[in-house]
Amino acid sequence: GESEFPTVYVPRLTHRQAVHIWTSATGRPELAERLATRFRVSLAEAGSACRHAGAAEIASLAASEAAISAQVLEQGGQRMGRMAVRLRSEATLAELVVPPALRAQLDEIAGWQRHSARVFGEMGLGRRTPLGRGLTCLFCGPPGTGKTFAAQCLANELGLNLFRIDLSQVVSKYIGETEKALATVFDEAESGHCVLLFDEADALFGKRSEVKDAHDRYANIEVGYLLQRLEAYEGVAILATNLRSNIDPAFIRRLRFLLDFPMPDASMRRQLWEQALPGPEFRAPDLDLDPFVERFRLSGGSIQNIGLAAAHMAAGTASGVLTVEFLVRAAYRELEKSGQSRDRLSFGALAEYLPEEVA
Repeated sequence: GESEFPTVYVPRLTHRQAVHIWTSATGRPELAERLATRFRVSLAEAGSACRHAGAAEIASLAASEAAISAQVLEQGGQRMGRMAVRLRSEATLAELVVPPALRAQLDEIAGWQRHSARVFGEMGLGRRTPLGRGLTCLFCGPPGTGKTFAAQCLANELGLNLFRIDLSQVVSKYIGETEKALATVFDEAESGHCVLLFDEADALFGKRSEVKDAHDRYANIEVGYLLQRLEAYEGVAILATNLRSNIDPAFIRRLRFLLDFPMPDASMRRQLWEQALPGPEFRAPDLDLDPFVERFRLSGGSIQNIGLAAAHMAAGTASGVLTVEFLVRAAYRELEKSGQSRDRLSFGALAEYLPEEVA
């Protein structure tokens, strides 16, 4: 039957309220201001984080902030349910190999989130923002071009958790279930202190043909509901897709940021190869990366896979040294996965390191 309990909407804490809570918990106004920018928590949660961090015994502001933040993030991470997967990484924006303009956009996203409390609060723009306070971004680009890695770097830059939600799994064939699932994700995220990464964004935001039946109409309702929650979510939400052309233009107009991740050029590929391999002390003296950079037009994800596979081959030898042969063997396997040609002609001078049976 119907519940007899009244439903009460509890508004999210304002930045000023969060500062007051953190000041009460830490007794340090400067630290409270910094923590309130990232975390809107109850006094009980703030107090618990401070006690577990032992922040009162730490003299350094930076060390105190780091210790308390780690506790808040761990508490928040435990609130996320089975539809979200926490992606743990220590990656930084400095490690991200992308064109300068794309890197500048990522810096702008980080700055937007850091200063939102001031813009919507002190500057009074919160009441005049038709798209809500949410910061929704679309990351487009072929597989392996760094969309997920960029999300990890961005979350670390902001000092927040990163949770990945696979929209293709959340979207249910049963009418009514998708909205419930999405509501659960956002309710958990509000207290999870996280950046949300939605994979397969075209599952909900793909171009739709003319509405023909009841299920099609309901699919449009799901899109409207998700847009509403994205715009109300006062955090960073990243939607990832392999093809920008798959996304409905009506949705693109409602985004804050749209980032295109291209396949890397030769200069970027060189950086990616260097990052993917162990240091010089583990490389054979005659290992020249030029042929790999010039010959194989691969994504960063594929180059990373090759480096890992070759390093494992090297680690299994007495010398532990990574040779050209190991790199060629690993590249041969990876090219098959990416659907590229891998005959002797494709390898050029490197073909001498291929197995004899390769045509």
